[in-house]
Amino acid sequence: TQASLIMSASAADKTSYGCGSRSELTYFGRAMFDEQLRKTHSFKAAFDQARIDIEKREVEAGKEGGFSDPQIYIGPDIVPVLKELETRLDSARNRDS
Repeated sequence: TQASLIMSASAADKTSYGCGSRSELTYFGRAMFDEQLRKTHSFKAAFDQARIDIEKREVEAGKEGGFSDPQIYIGPDIVPVLKELETRLDSARNRDS
């Protein structure tokens, strides 16, 4: 729907890496949620940087089959909701600093 934020760890025809019994998080989970969303409250900015980080890790790990190519869809109706959330979280962070 138009009020949706949808992210996937890879394109439909690609493989997402980092899954395994010894992995706490996938490459996508680590880059997006454990690293980038700690730096910004913007899902779009976090996703954009996470893509860069993921591709670098995949190259360094010698993953075959090309870049996993994480995907994002931000419906137009969710944009103001995300912006309000980002503003509130930024304000809370600034108060706590």
